[in-house]
Amino acid sequence: MASTAPTYRFHAHGYPAALDDLRGSVENIEPDLAAGLYALLRSAGVNLHYCEADVLSGRASQFLYSREHPECAQLAFVPPTDTLFRAYRVTWKEVTPSDPASAFSVLREWIAQGRLCLARLKEPLVVYGCVRDRRTDFIVAARLWKRLADSSISVAECDRDFWRYPLDEGNVLLSIESVATTAPDPRELALTAIRRTARSWYARELAGCATGEAAYRQFATDLTRPEVDFTEEPSRGWMGAALWRQWTSRYSLHHYFERTAPRFGGAERQHVTKAAFCYGQCAEAWQRWAAYLGPTWDVTHEGFPSDYPEEFVARWRSHEARMKASRWVEEAWGWEAKAVQELTKTI
Repeated sequence: MASTAPTYRFHAHGYPAALDDLRGSVENIEPDLAAGLYALLRSAGVNLHYCEADVLSGRASQFLYSREHPECAQLAFVPPTDTLFRAYRVTWKEVTPSDPASAFSVLREWIAQGRLCLARLKEPLVVYGCVRDRRTDFIVAARLWKRLADSSISVAECDRDFWRYPLDEGNVLLSIESVATTAPDPRELALTAIRRTARSWYARELAGCATGEAAYRQFATDLTRPEVDFTEEPSRGWMGAALWRQWTSRYSLHHYFERTAPRFGGAERQHVTKAAFCYGQCAEAWQRWAAYLGPTWDVTHEGFPSDYPEEFVARWRSHEARMKASRWVEEAWGWEAKAVQELTKTI
């Protein structure tokens, strides 16, 4: 006998078709929370580029390192959601559900209204659909840490694979409620970003982790030390997304300041233009670093697997490869230092 359980299928406005544009926007970077916030803003009708979301959220303007704590890459000087959404004058709703079933109920209500959602669980998910197939409820989401791969997730799968226990940080659901009718002043946003970038570069540490110039110095030094083994825990995370997400954000800094330089005049414009150039050179230096220690597969389409190929691990075990790579970290460090110096001349 066929099931008589009610079925439904809801999608956020424009989805799943909008996923192609979203993936294209983050093709050259390792997607993180900023990509999810960007998706929400675009879906709500805000006109912006990804580089703006990455920089104005504060994510791109920092570089953090602690050899035994790769998770420090998720720390932030400013709360990314509040910082970015307030910059664009949007109002949003945050819900901290008590369990996966409650989360699905909230997401189903929002998606039925056509609203794109962001679920901050063990990993951030852009939730754009809700489906009931016979007696099972699913959310349809793009996994930010898996190159925005599509996933249909049941309540049981959410509980097993995505729900955070214990609830130290909580599981948070986000959705934008309204957008301001007037756009913010791009120059004022840029000046705020410049001040934030300078502070994070010169701060030296955040929650015990090196930041900015100090982070570059420590990482470059650790690469040259034969006794340091990045292929074993707790340092293994630096072989993958913890580092990749941070350095690819240098592209965002390059594009953002290149786009905003015309908002300035005279000497200020020259300083911002030079900073954009320096960030571009910084990103290119990191690309040279990747020739020695980067993935041995197409990371832009496949992301980072849970188990690394032996060929890739062998790169990080090679002291010769690490020595050569460290020179490019120093090169990137020098270019980023010059970029920050140029930016500070405008404030």
